[in-house]
Amino acid sequence: MSKLEEYKEDMIISKEHRKILQEFYEAIKIQDKNKAKKQIAKIKELPFLTHKKDVYVHLEDGGTVVSYQSRPWKARDLDRNELGMSEKNEKMHSYLAEFFDVAVRENMTRFGDWMLNDFKESASKGRTPSYDGNYEIAGWLRKYAETAVLFEEQGKKIIEPQTFREYPCLKEYMEHKIEYVKNEIEEKKVLNIAKEIYSSQDNEKHNENIQALVDILSNNLDNTSKYEKYSKILDLYNLKDEVCEKSVDLKLRLQKETIENLRNTIRENEQQLADREKIISSERNTSVNANEDFKGLTDAALKDKFEIRKKLMKKHPVMLEACLNSMCNAYVLTKDKTMKKEMLEDLYAIRKSGNSNAEKREMARTFGRVLERNPELAKDEALKGLAKIDYSAVGYTPTQVGFLKNHIKDKTK
Repeated sequence: MSKLEEYKEDMIISKEHRKILQEFYEAIKIQDKNKAKKQIAKIKELPFLTHKKDVYVHLEDGGTVVSYQSRPWKARDLDRNELGMSEKNEKMHSYLAEFFDVAVRENMTRFGDWMLNDFKESASKGRTPSYDGNYEIAGWLRKYAETAVLFEEQGKKIIEPQTFREYPCLKEYMEHKIEYVKNEIEEKKVLNIAKEIYSSQDNEKHNENIQALVDILSNNLDNTSKYEKYSKILDLYNLKDEVCEKSVDLKLRLQKETIENLRNTIRENEQQLADREKIISSERNTSVNANEDFKGLTDAALKDKFEIRKKLMKKHPVMLEACLNSMCNAYVLTKDKTMKKEMLEDLYAIRKSGNSNAEKREMARTFGRVLERNPELAKDEALKGLAKIDYSAVGYTPTQVGFLKNHIKDKTK
């Protein structure tokens, strides 16, 4: 038999098998038990698809086929909606379990142990298999897990496929998904109760809902991940304090959390202070001798240094004094009258900033400390003026216009 003849024969057989499968799927969809029973019996008699034929076939119409599946791959059909076990198709569960068993046995033996080993590895790591066949099996098990949880809540037991015993990795994966579904349901329950409390005015129902939340949180005290997740939901609706007040264990847990949060806040603040001290120390080290560092710079470069320190000061107010030191040095060394005037205007604005007289006086003291550390700056009359406190008793109440006029004369005028 030529490759073309073999291909044609395989396609005929595959089409016949596909028809049997389609009739089974239709019987499940319309929930015809007699037809489903008849078709699953036929499916059980079908030979397994054991491999993918990797050949190069020249077709009569000029086309080619490099490789093909000689029979329908049953596991790949497991993602069809009608094949998943649900509450609505309960009377078809036995036939769905039988089809699942056939599909799994075929899939796990297609390439020796290769597909089985892939599923085992995925199940052990709690991840979804990515290979065709195994991926659809995993999807079917996720749907099975959802229905199993629903049945358990109703006091019913879902039918278990035989392959769960033959391939324990299937049950391991399914149980992992059941736990995931239960957690998801419980989380939605917490959220829905919290929403109901937020929107309801019924005091009796309010108390019932609060108690329900107490029970859920109490049951998850040892599960840090779930407890924290539910706590965030309660925080969102400002319910955590009220819920924890109803239980000694929860109240104690909340107190411990509060203490730990305070400790973390203190540690963070201490670290921020330490980081700021480093920044200030570094800036002071480079700024105390800024008069030497800035010497030789052009007026334009000095203006750039001035602007950089001004922005830095606004972004980090804690660096005010260090930045003023550099800005004052740049001002003193600048020769260009226009630039010098602009710098002095900025320094004056900083000196007069503040929402109260007390803040303005503190700014004057800051200028004073800058001048004390750098005698060269203290020689400048304008800077000395900025360091004075505006007490009217001593007759010093400068205005911006008057102050600048006294200290800067624009040669262009």
